[in-house]
Amino acid sequence: MRACRAHPGLWVAVAVYLVLALSYFFIVPIFEGPDEWTHTGHVKYIAEGNGLPVMLPGRGIWGGQQPPLYYVVAAGLVQPFDLQGVEEYEAHRRNPHASIGYALAPGNKNNYLHSPDEAFPYRGLSLTVHLLRLYSMGYGLAALVFTYLTALELASAGKLSPSGLFATAVALFVAVQPMFGFITASVANEPANIACSAAGLWLAQRYVLRGPSRSPWRAVGLGLALGLASLAKMTGLAVALVAVIALLVTAIRHRRSPGAGWLLWRDGFIIGGLVLAVGGWWYWRNYRLYGDFFQKGLYKIYFNVDPQPLTLRHFLYVLFSSEVSFWATFGWLNIVAPDWVYTVYRIVSRVGLVGTAISIFNFQFPFLNSKLKIQNSKFPAALILHLTFPVIQAFSLTRLVAIEGGMQGRQLLPALGAVAVVVVWGWWSLSPERWRRGVLAAMLGLLAALALYLPFGVVAPAYIPRPYLTEADLPPDLPRLDWTYGNGDIRLVGVSVKEQTVRPGETVHVTAYWQALRPMETNYSVFVHLFGRDYTNVGQFNTYPGLGLRPTRDIPPGKIVVDTYPVQVNGGADAPARLLVNIGLFDFNEPGRPGLPPVGPDGQTPPSPTVAALKLVPSQWPVAPASPPLADFADSIRLASARLEDCAPGGSTCRLILTWLAQGRPSRDYTVFIQLWQDGQMVAGFDSPPLNNSYPTSLWDTGEVIVDPHRLDLSALPPGRYDLLTGLYDPSTGERLPAARQGTPWPDYAVRLGPLTR
Repeated sequence: MRACRAHPGLWVAVAVYLVLALSYFFIVPIFEGPDEWTHTGHVKYIAEGNGLPVMLPGRGIWGGQQPPLYYVVAAGLVQPFDLQGVEEYEAHRRNPHASIGYALAPGNKNNYLHSPDEAFPYRGLSLTVHLLRLYSMGYGLAALVFTYLTALELASAGKLSPSGLFATAVALFVAVQPMFGFITASVANEPANIACSAAGLWLAQRYVLRGPSRSPWRAVGLGLALGLASLAKMTGLAVALVAVIALLVTAIRHRRSPGAGWLLWRDGFIIGGLVLAVGGWWYWRNYRLYGDFFQKGLYKIYFNVDPQPLTLRHFLYVLFSSEVSFWATFGWLNIVAPDWVYTVYRIVSRVGLVGTAISIFNFQFPFLNSKLKIQNSKFPAALILHLTFPVIQAFSLTRLVAIEGGMQGRQLLPALGAVAVVVVWGWWSLSPERWRRGVLAAMLGLLAALALYLPFGVVAPAYIPRPYLTEADLPPDLPRLDWTYGNGDIRLVGVSVKEQTVRPGETVHVTAYWQALRPMETNYSVFVHLFGRDYTNVGQFNTYPGLGLRPTRDIPPGKIVVDTYPVQVNGGADAPARLLVNIGLFDFNEPGRPGLPPVGPDGQTPPSPTVAALKLVPSQWPVAPASPPLADFADSIRLASARLEDCAPGGSTCRLILTWLAQGRPSRDYTVFIQLWQDGQMVAGFDSPPLNNSYPTSLWDTGEVIVDPHRLDLSALPPGRYDLLTGLYDPSTGERLPAARQGTPWPDYAVRLGPLTR
């Protein structure tokens, strides 16, 4: 109670953190944190008495190259608990359609298929994973406490009034950072790195604020913190460089103090010795196993991956592009917030950086410095550590960028405390003293509201399927199909398509209703294909029902799953065209993955899996020719122009390009006839619907310009001069469509196009 009264801000921050972290703890299914299965497998490997993994071909495990701190402690904690089934989970519960690392993909955010027995109250493997998440949260709490102490001592040194307000604001900034709550509520080694780095930063700052100490215990503490950071993650070594900077700044500031130099040398040896004693053995082990201390050759030995050349420009591009994942990218880097959320974070951070930059300038001028009430040089000297730590942390990831081509923003979280100090100080320095509490409260209140919205408004919907329907819930206007698959396992009740006309690059929303008829042994996959001109696949979407959340083995008989599949049309799809929507089921594990044949309500197999047809139109229609039209046909069709291409004398093929202009919507589908005449006799004919039946005339609308190429095979004709005629007819009756030019009918309704010479 005494501690609560002494530091109420810290306990407020702890309470806020626990609420947010526990939200992710309960909402996110097991192994849906980034690499959570890998980290759990590492813990299991050590817990079973196998020692530390040796990452040589045929011997290693996924993630076994990581330093051991997190895993060794976790292995001891889970000894009484169940870790069986980790490998089987990976083998049998993977979602083959998961959109790993691709946030724009609709659905399939779950990398695994989850069952109700994983839910609270936890038991078995689910209980063990959640225990490990609580263990990670312990590191999160430690990081929060060290960050608060860092800010409190910094504020006291700068005589900020009240110092508790600044420390509380910094701690709350960390607590409401979404990725901090998400990652520290996951099974991962990053929380250990965050906590050890926060401790190292706190102790390093003490050197700058308090100067050398005759007692060696501060050096002992810093050496232990840095050693543990080096065992948490190799990027934990970044905080060691911050400690070096702290010692250098202290040496400069106390260069005239008697005995200060000797004390700093002593502390340097203590710190370095403890770092080597605590973490050096693991790096020596790397050298003995892989030939270097930092596993530079391991990716080549184990993964057969070589680092790629990395320029500063490319690295900075990767760094700035990782800002989104620093603030809020969940799941397997595939769940993101609306754009406006990141705009808020950018504004808050940019304002803080600008404020800090202005304050650094003001430190140089006493008349401005007095307005900030910074009465000594300790504060700006310590601020150097907080400004450099995020930069050092970022550059510690250069090898990762060179190998993997990118980074995840969460890998910058060890420097989150320093980022919080810089941003909050910027807001503090920009705010007039009488409005400071209100400004900080508004800024942090906004961030807290976002932090509470994200787990419930963004993350939870990605893992919660739509509720089951019954027959009574079906829309009365649903186009029924009642196709059954898999020997009566499941029925496609009906399908509706939202759009009637789309353009290349746009999305077709296909809503399907699937009803389980009996318990199933197979998890069937759904395919939705879009076929355009010449029956070319121009879009597809594969998924388990429920957009990955309702595998067919889990659907109770009689229940109906309703899905809306957003299928994007390829941006380069030829248009105009009739767009066919095909839907069906397949077994992902069956060789070749053929579609299952459906059976209609009449017991027969439908002729095709096409369930709908719509129009695919170009983003911009061709311009109609300015010349007078060749013919006006009945039923609102005009032949605007015709031209021959690739018709070299003596050639065997030729192309006739007809340009049609729709004056309205034709009532039926017509076929184009093309004829070659010589000496009053027809010697060749080429009949084909417009665009080879890819865009039939019944789909045309007013104002559309259809460029319709036809290939003419002349190989059977002798050289000579031929008359070229064309027109339209109804294929169901053979009757030609009346055609006229300037009111005068064409004889036999056949348009004379002129001569063709072979």
